[in-house]
Amino acid sequence: MRVTNESGLDDWCDELKAALVKSNSIAVAIISHQGELLFSNSLFDSLVHGDVKHQFINPTFDQLAAREPLDNKVFEGFLTIGNLHAVNTSIWAQVYSKDNGLLLVGGIDAEALNTQNLAVHRLNDLINTLQNDLVKEKNELKLALSNLNAANEELQTLNSNKDRFIAIMAHDLKNPFNSLLGFLSLLKNNVRTYSVDKIEHQVNIIHSSANKVYRLLEDLLMWVRAESGKLPFDPKSTNLAALFDEVIDLLAPLATIKSIRIEMLVSSDLCVLIDVNMIKTVLQNLLTNAIKFTNENGVIVIYSNECNGLATVVVSDNGVGIDDESLSNLFNMAFIRSTSGTNKESGTGLGLLLCKEFVEKHNGQIWAESEVGKGSKFKFTLPICS
Repeated sequence: MRVTNESGLDDWCDELKAALVKSNSIAVAIISHQGELLFSNSLFDSLVHGDVKHQFINPTFDQLAAREPLDNKVFEGFLTIGNLHAVNTSIWAQVYSKDNGLLLVGGIDAEALNTQNLAVHRLNDLINTLQNDLVKEKNELKLALSNLNAANEELQTLNSNKDRFIAIMAHDLKNPFNSLLGFLSLLKNNVRTYSVDKIEHQVNIIHSSANKVYRLLEDLLMWVRAESGKLPFDPKSTNLAALFDEVIDLLAPLATIKSIRIEMLVSSDLCVLIDVNMIKTVLQNLLTNAIKFTNENGVIVIYSNECNGLATVVVSDNGVGIDDESLSNLFNMAFIRSTSGTNKESGTGLGLLLCKEFVEKHNGQIWAESEVGKGSKFKFTLPICS
């Protein structure tokens, strides 16, 4: 600083003193060598709380008081003031020593302030990044928890469906086995006294019961293999009408017993890309169900429509029909049940689960339309050979 007019400076001393006392940017204090605060301004007062002598952290008051002055200056640099265990502040300070004590003048160095601001800015960036990462991890955790809850609910549903499925299978296996065991027991105990006609009658019943058990086990095994992905899938170009003729011939005896007429109107030129064994199983199940739920002298019509590279196959009957609630749950394992036909034919609904599994394997869809007392239409789609 250069002073050119000391009398002019004297004119401003009171104003300068007042400005320093009220300053919030420059800290000024005079402290006796015994640690008594002789003078301080507003900024210094805001930095210290309690005994001034013990508010100097680095360097300490005793270290400053003990230093040999150089041109009255004993220190220049960063001075940390405050409480070591609470709030403390570092300022750029100059400390001068005279007989009556220490004079401290300090504030924030511009370069230090820029460095500090840059460090704070980087810290804020780091905090923002951490916050964003935390929000992302929280959302991922929330999604994982939601997926886990959904998987848990699905698992509980599957377990419930499995228990129901096993109960139904056990019931439907038990009935024919009871018949088998009962008639076999009668034959065992009376084979030497029964007439040939009576033995033949009971053998026929045993044979029928054994066939029911075999068909049920065959469907069950096929469904399990399909569910586990162990059933081969080998699609080939196949004439659909010829496949239907084969299935109709196989089931003709069942239709004949009830005097049911089967009409097959599928085009003889229609070729579809299918796994023959799977679709044959679908056709057998749908046609067997149609026969089962159609009264004597009824009619079953099989036909197809072609659109956009797909064949929609329809198995239509004029049987007993299906109520709305049962219709909406036909292909749901949770709602499979034993249902007797018009001549008390047995069934579990497992066949329809197989149909759904096999049709969807061909990227097709299966559904039903029905009205109680007026019959049903079961429809499914298959890819047409290009």
